[in-house]
Amino acid sequence: TVTYGNVTYKYDTKEYRRAKFKNELADHFDKNYCLIYFVMTEVLLAYDSRGKNCMMASWGPQKAGGDYIWYPIFYDMDTQLGINNTGIPSFEYFENATENYTFSTADSVLWNNLYREFFDDIKGTYKALRETLNSTRYSGKGPLQTIDHIENWYLARPYDDEAIDSQREKAKLEHIEM
Repeated sequence: TVTYGNVTYKYDTKEYRRAKFKNELADHFDKNYCLIYFVMTEVLLAYDSRGKNCMMASWGPQKAGGDYIWYPIFYDMDTQLGINNTGIPSFEYFENATENYTFSTADSVLWNNLYREFFDDIKGTYKALRETLNSTRYSGKGPLQTIDHIENWYLARPYDDEAIDSQREKAKLEHIEM
């Protein structure tokens, strides 16, 4: 038998595995790093980066006698911003690949459990990354605010000169503000 919180599990059930994941994730992965990595794959539409384009790195145990702590790192990055690995646009910017299971290795235990068990933490991480950071050269802008122009360029109609000129002007102003 195993107890997590005030619940005791006697059998290897779905509920037990979910509780085990939630309670033991930090024994094997840097949770905060995983949350940021997950958010970045969402924002950049880098869905292969949760599968074949994800590598894991470790710098050893964080405490004497402990397990190695693993960190997901980006690799390859050929599928992002809605294109597949042949360069063909495959996703709309508003795609919810996690809910629709359209990301590479959609059956991943790590990413599906992270999404299911730490959804509020994912939302909090996203919000924190969007908030203002005053201690960087991008004063007044959160890390994700500095890439908002990517979405605007991505959504611009290619033959709409006025929209494109507007994006260029906005990008110039943002560069000056930095």
